[in-house]
Amino acid sequence: MIALVVSACFLSDPASCRVFRVPVPDQSNVVECAMSAVPYLPQWSEEHPGWHIQKWSCASSEIADL
Repeated sequence: MIALVVSACFLSDPASCRVFRVPVPDQSNVVECAMSAVPYLPQWSEEHPGWHIQKWSCASSEIADL
């Protein structure tokens, strides 16, 4: 399975960052994920108030956190 890998930092403490993995359904490879990921980012931000996305990528959900 492919996942959207979101690196985000806490707004009130920018030094406090974390990696979140968001499963991306119906994507068979990282290229497809990257092409369809943009709509997931605002949704993720709305669901995680207080966090600011620093960067994102797509990877196999089995790969260890970056």
